[in-house]
Amino acid sequence: MIFFWRDEPATIEERTLLGELHAAHLISSYRNNASSVAVANSAGGSGNYFQSIASALLTLGGMHGPLFQSYDFLTGKTFDGIQPGWGNSFVKGELDPAWIKVDLFIKEHWPEIHRRIEQKTKELHESGKVVFPNPSIYTAAVALAIRLPRDIVPILFVASRIEAWSDIFLKNRKDF
Repeated sequence: MIFFWRDEPATIEERTLLGELHAAHLISSYRNNASSVAVANSAGGSGNYFQSIASALLTLGGMHGPLFQSYDFLTGKTFDGIQPGWGNSFVKGELDPAWIKVDLFIKEHWPEIHRRIEQKTKELHESGKVVFPNPSIYTAAVALAIRLPRDIVPILFVASRIEAWSDIFLKNRKDF
């Protein structure tokens, strides 16, 4: 497998990491998060697939899917206030079980990236904020691991969620 953004073939570790990322995003897609709810609402309101997927995409950034900010953090930028890539509305007080395999695989094969995630998690806990990494930081970590250019990091998020969003669309559209 050759990635379109680089010349050398993907390693088995990179392909495995992408598979784990896809599996974790698939689980996360079926939660009532902003993008999945947007698909469901748009499907019920318009019945238009393109509009429904576009509505999911328009939720990304800011609080939901801060992919660029998470990438920037992992490459050295610091943030005041809310740390992008940490916190989860669905799992509190522990690492989201859907993302454990991704976390462990990054730890084993890209320890320098994982150390940055662990260090920030520890700092947040010590400051009284018991939050854990979320899909955004893991997506950015995978992007760094496979040397994906920053400007197209969202491809990982979208490619991993489009199947679930399509299913959500079909389940929520009304017959027009």
